[in-house]
Amino acid sequence: MSTTNCIEIFVLAGGKSSRMGQDKGLMIVNNKPMIKHLLDELNKLEFPVKIIANSKDYNIFGFETISDIIAEKGPMGGLYTALQNTKADYVFLIGCDMPFISHTVINRLTEQVDGSDVTVAIERDKINPLFAVYKCSIINEVEKLIVNNTLKMNGLIMSLNHKLVSIDEYVLLQPNLFLNMNTLNDIINIHQLWNTLE
Repeated sequence: MSTTNCIEIFVLAGGKSSRMGQDKGLMIVNNKPMIKHLLDELNKLEFPVKIIANSKDYNIFGFETISDIIAEKGPMGGLYTALQNTKADYVFLIGCDMPFISHTVINRLTEQVDGSDVTVAIERDKINPLFAVYKCSIINEVEKLIVNNTLKMNGLIMSLNHKLVSIDEYVLLQPNLFLNMNTLNDIINIHQLWNTLE
């Protein structure tokens, strides 16, 4: 299906990471904020992009920044905020902490959107709910889960009409593609990794 006009991308930047101890999307990785690596790739695509973050500091990147409608609900709350702030048919939800992600693999997933409630990447049999396209008509189901404080993203996905899209072929070519940053040690390791790639 043609997806250019019916998908909007929402980058989950959240706020202060409990494991990182600070706002990880703004941490400097290879000479620029971590989220900027992802935004640079998204700029190569034709999809509109918004950032979900609870800090005005993200306004510097030139994209509309939206605060969580319901705070402290994790990715499920981010999904709900995205669904409430789009006029598109689908939202592509992606975390800000994957600096090696490429626009090519994003295209791979969006090209597989076929009307399912969720089209989600699967890597080595592991579902990635923060690299997934969600149909906006699921908003009532998401709202019910938030009200009940049932916040497991995989539970939502498996309860819906979902399509799993393997991205193993991309990971074989670039093993660090979905590497994400959760701790200060991860930041140290990624600096070392980047040095080996340059």
